[in-house]
Amino acid sequence: MDLIKLTPEAIKRLESLSEKEGKTQYLRVRVDSGGCYGFQYKMDLTETPEKDDMGNAKVLVDEVSMGLIQGATVHWADEIIGQSFRIIANPQSAGGCGCGASFEIKL
Repeated sequence: MDLIKLTPEAIKRLESLSEKEGKTQYLRVRVDSGGCYGFQYKMDLTETPEKDDMGNAKVLVDEVSMGLIQGATVHWADEIIGQSFRIIANPQSAGGCGCGASFEIKL
């Protein structure tokens, strides 16, 4: 199973951001407790991987969060209501809120 998958739109956006900044921009994905369903996705950009990061190409995930999102797909959404990276599929999730920001894990 892939650690994290990226849609073509997400890859294109990361490449664009890296080109604009003149250095590799990594998407850091982590899971925090909270949200409507107990866990919530948090994403930001970084230029520096941490020692416990796992992931491929340009996505970094700490070891604890990876257990909660392994196999997930990250997508770049460019819509009238806003632009953002989003988790659009998480095989570790049993359900989530309508906005897609929080989820509950499969037990």
